[in-house]
Amino acid sequence: MQKGEEAFLLTWSILMNQSVSRLPSRERASMKLVFGTWLFTSLILTIVYRSNLKAMIIIPKETSPFDTLEELIHFPIPQAIIKYTTLHEIIDGAEANSTVGRLKEKLYLLSSARQSQIMADIFRGKYVAMGPMSTMMGIIHGHYSKTGSCGLYMMSRGFLGPNSLCFAFPKGSHLKPDVDKVIQRLRAGGIIQHFMNGVLSNASHCTKATVYTASSLTTRNLKIYNFYGVFSLFCAALKTYRTPKTTNRQTRLALLKLHLPPLLYFPNLNSPPFLPALVLLRKGRQQRHLTTKKGLHRTPKDDRASTRHLTRLLKFEPFPELQ
Repeated sequence: MQKGEEAFLLTWSILMNQSVSRLPSRERASMKLVFGTWLFTSLILTIVYRSNLKAMIIIPKETSPFDTLEELIHFPIPQAIIKYTTLHEIIDGAEANSTVGRLKEKLYLLSSARQSQIMADIFRGKYVAMGPMSTMMGIIHGHYSKTGSCGLYMMSRGFLGPNSLCFAFPKGSHLKPDVDKVIQRLRAGGIIQHFMNGVLSNASHCTKATVYTASSLTTRNLKIYNFYGVFSLFCAALKTYRTPKTTNRQTRLALLKLHLPPLLYFPNLNSPPFLPALVLLRKGRQQRHLTTKKGLHRTPKDDRASTRHLTRLLKFEPFPELQ
């Protein structure tokens, strides 16, 4: 096999998580550095690819007719808010040509005294309710607690920015600096958000889904060219995997074990027959042979006798059969 083809197969096998024929153990340090860098890069690529595939399968997806304020303006159902709230004042005071100001065209004002009727109308799809995120999360939590299903949808992000809650103190109160420090520490440590998630746990469960809008979600039928990439990777993996051919030079060898049939090899024919230069074992060989300058000689079949002969050989003791 040429070096270029061998290097390509080695590189591609690592990327495809296949076994490699050899490792660059005898190469230069620069080659080992490149090989280790490619191992680390392939690990990152395969982990990211598999994670994305799992996320596409596991994470739930929902399709909504709108997810931005511009899409909400063109939605035919009217938007309902509670009268005399902060949100009502912001929308009512916005410019007519602005995005927030255009919400006044289909704005439906409701009274807080009709809360039960408002909730029933929202569940029937009569209105699109607008309000603070904490209020919307509370409605979703209550609906899931009663029905056991996520029947309400909430936009993935707000359009008026974060709102703040505050405590009222008398002017010049000495309690304000101490309370400010406590609230800042709780917020920085995530304690407030942790408490909110604990109280509204069902709402957090319903907002895990990835949202797709009608304008961004397009579907089409699969064609044969959609699978060209998969087929090319499969063919490359098949080319990478090769069954090793068994030849005389490629005989698989392992270190000698006394309980397996040994094959003793003397590369130098001028060396004494009792001085081995290398001890190897050929897998799958059933008979014991001793290679010397006199040729092949079968050793006794008894395991204990074979062990004694091998012990003499390793201790540089001559075999009585060869003298």
